[in-house]
Amino acid sequence: MDSLDRGIFHALEDNCRTSYEELARMHNITPNAVRKRVLKLIDIGIIQEFLIHLSLAQIDANYLLAILKTDGTQDDELLTMQLKENRMVFVVLPLSNGDYIIHAMYIGAKGLSDLGQFLRSLEGIESVEMHTTVTNRGNMINFTNTQLKVLNSLYDDPRMSVSDIAKQTSMSARRVRRTIDELEESGSVHFSFLWNPNAGGNITFLARSHYDEREVTFEKIDAWCRETFPEEYFYSHRFATEPSAISVFQVEQITELEHIYRSIKKMDGIEKVTTYIYFTATVSTPLSNILLYELLIDKGLRK
Repeated sequence: MDSLDRGIFHALEDNCRTSYEELARMHNITPNAVRKRVLKLIDIGIIQEFLIHLSLAQIDANYLLAILKTDGTQDDELLTMQLKENRMVFVVLPLSNGDYIIHAMYIGAKGLSDLGQFLRSLEGIESVEMHTTVTNRGNMINFTNTQLKVLNSLYDDPRMSVSDIAKQTSMSARRVRRTIDELEESGSVHFSFLWNPNAGGNITFLARSHYDEREVTFEKIDAWCRETFPEEYFYSHRFATEPSAISVFQVEQITELEHIYRSIKKMDGIEKVTTYIYFTATVSTPLSNILLYELLIDKGLRK
């Protein structure tokens, strides 16, 4: 991924309904050039599936990142399958040292407890370190019947055109467009995609930074990474449980990883940095999308 790919990637991550024309204006290239780049990201597997899902506030959920220490006896294929089959888990990252990092969503204290119990029960897991992460929770609204009908169409194809939705729902294009605008502005749903950064053949790694809150903030670390490594940096996960962050980078050479690691260590306020290299990620449908599907069934829009 070059800087242009990355810019398109982030724009679609923020709103996958962004048109090729709008992306072209943002990056000063032609819509056809944007289309070719998006199709390439899809073909190589970096963008796996465009997705619409409910906000955290809409389902009263939280994001969680867990580090699973193994004893080396695990069956990696079986463990990955078991993790993937839990509806709370949506990303499984097998680390090069034999451990695992997972991303999950849970609802309430019971959901957190159930997830922890499940992870600790898996064969080969020696210890589990769980961290709720701080992120934009969006908003919660009561969906109207019109909004639900549009969501039902968008569920299968989040990038579906207004005219096609209008045909499916027997609404006017103007009403469909207004309804989509309402949904986007409400913060109750998010139009994005599932992605697998290692699909492109580069090295994707995580840098975990422990920092002194008296000297540096998470926001400063995020801004510094974005400014210092604009070609390599994606984003950071902020832990709610301690002053730590896990940042996602992608490089072509191991020497670049070393440079980023040493640069972060030199930042004022950084106490410790740990890097994690992971193999191909296993990505599955997040709970926020599953619950949208179940809502549409409950409303009689799906079987």
